[in-house]
Amino acid sequence: MSGNDGDTKNPVDLIMNRTGMTLEQIGEIVGVKWQSVQQWRKRGSIPPRHIKKLAQKTKIPRRELAPELY
Repeated sequence: MSGNDGDTKNPVDLIMNRTGMTLEQIGEIVGVKWQSVQQWRKRGSIPPRHIKKLAQKTKIPRRELAPELY
């Protein structure tokens, strides 16, 4: 992992690096288990239906969490 959160392309890593949240805490925001968040991390993307809520709660712009959508 990069020490500079601006360099990461994985949105789950981006949230974890910028906020200090755990997989469990990220999952709690959108009502899923940490194992689901781990799968997103492995896949390198967050399901589109969760982007808006995560952006609101983490204060990370949607375009950074899902550049392919915004």
